[in-house]
Amino acid sequence: MDHRTPLLVGDTLSPRAIDTQDSVDDEIENPTRPTGFKFAIVFACILLGDFFVGYDTSCVATLTPVITAEFHAIDNLGWYGIAYVLAMASTVLTFGQLYNLYPMKAIFLASFATFALGSAISATAPSSLVFIVGRAVSGLGGSGIFAGGSIIVAHTTPLKHRPIFQSLSGGMECIALALGPLASGAIEEISSWRVAFAVIVPVCITNIAAIGLLVEHLPKPKDSTLSGLEKFRTLDIAGFCTFVPGIIALILALQLGGVTVEWSDWRLTALLLIAGLSSLVFFAVQYRAGSSGIFPLALLRNRTVALGALTQFSVSASLFVIGFYLPLYFQTLIPASPLQSSVLYLPTAVSFAISILLAGPLVTRIGYYTPVSALGSLLLTFGSLHVVRTFTCPAPAAVEGYSWILAQALFGTGAGLVFGQAYTAVQVVLADRPEDVTTALVVLSFCQEIGGIAALAVCQNVFLSRLSTRVQVILPGVDAKRIMDAGREGWDCLVPESLVESVLGAYGETLTEVFWVGVVAALGTFAALGGVWGNVKEEEGSGMKSDEGVASSVDADVSRT
Repeated sequence: MDHRTPLLVGDTLSPRAIDTQDSVDDEIENPTRPTGFKFAIVFACILLGDFFVGYDTSCVATLTPVITAEFHAIDNLGWYGIAYVLAMASTVLTFGQLYNLYPMKAIFLASFATFALGSAISATAPSSLVFIVGRAVSGLGGSGIFAGGSIIVAHTTPLKHRPIFQSLSGGMECIALALGPLASGAIEEISSWRVAFAVIVPVCITNIAAIGLLVEHLPKPKDSTLSGLEKFRTLDIAGFCTFVPGIIALILALQLGGVTVEWSDWRLTALLLIAGLSSLVFFAVQYRAGSSGIFPLALLRNRTVALGALTQFSVSASLFVIGFYLPLYFQTLIPASPLQSSVLYLPTAVSFAISILLAGPLVTRIGYYTPVSALGSLLLTFGSLHVVRTFTCPAPAAVEGYSWILAQALFGTGAGLVFGQAYTAVQVVLADRPEDVTTALVVLSFCQEIGGIAALAVCQNVFLSRLSTRVQVILPGVDAKRIMDAGREGWDCLVPESLVESVLGAYGETLTEVFWVGVVAALGTFAALGGVWGNVKEEEGSGMKSDEGVASSVDADVSRT
């Protein structure tokens, strides 16, 4: 085994870097890394890409009623959101391997082109089926953009400055998730729902032109020198083919179970069975593939990567719970219009944006990411508990005074501080294994996506089942889902005026139970404390510091756990 300390991508070559051969190898692999104006262009494109990936995830929620009305396809309603999520979640791991094998610039630009194509198909769709196809194509492109952003940042910036850029990049999607419904609703009101998807196309074209014409090179992975046939053989085709059916079946089961289809239905049983069997086969394939798989199992034995994945799953779940159900609280119980609801949600969005902007510089200054993550977990948990305590019935009283602002500010600040630290941690732990950094970042991205999906599925089931039980007591024979779908303004023909307050009370009690799911998710972010307490100020590529310091490789970390 070669014990020379390799030069981490992003280091500045210098006489003291390491030995001459490592320096030569690094220059061959990465002849030019964008700096100055060119790096600013690349990073601006990453931020725009992350923002519109998040926007495309959430905008459809506001537009669904209008789209289904135009296509007269109420049965396809659920697929408008699921198609996008399925494509993203099922391909993100494969994109990690593609970025390890092929030039990053080519894969990143191809992802933008695919994202633009999907948006164009959705914007011009003549039928519901074509619209769903467009959503799936957009999800495929969005997966490449989402994975590529963090990978490119990891390979173009010094480790000590990386938390700043990772925080900015990672936070853009979540900010867009909050602003997406408001923006798409405003666009639809001014123009058409088709424009809400069409606006993505010129942004993608601009990004392609900017990077394609102004940036000559992005770092090339080591395996990019392999021949085309060797690259194809390196691709984990078997892993992809066993992973996709399982993740699709799992997401469909989570999305449909207890909502569209009863959990006892044979179709749900079949989906869960497919998901379970596919998972077993997938892990067997990954065990056989070793380090060449799309999901190297050795990474899961690295406690920092494993706990970081759990942290990203948890913080994403917590954000999705509050992000989707707090606006529902405002619109149903206050009651507020969609625009007023967005204004009432601003304390969460603003505090999250500010804290995620400050988290990166804070880590860069103090060096250690774990204390920042710990503080964020505390604030996130207290904020989630404060949300449960504050947003109860009677609803109008909940937005009097400052308690409702404080609850959201605590939550948003905590989420922002936690959000990017796992990405920083795995890059420190794998500092002398840059080829593993790409895969680890994609694993975190995957867990982040699945966390939001799982949280919404759990909350939807809790919400519908508990609300249905309460509504049946108040209005025997009335379907709770009809009341939810109708919205507060559509209750006139469903709920007698004398029982409106009782139904509102049932809504409030049910939403309180949903908010408790967010509290449980927030507690999961404390998992990050079990990882290696690394320091981003340590010289990059310096290898293993000590048992208490930064782990330099997967095997080193495994041996200590």
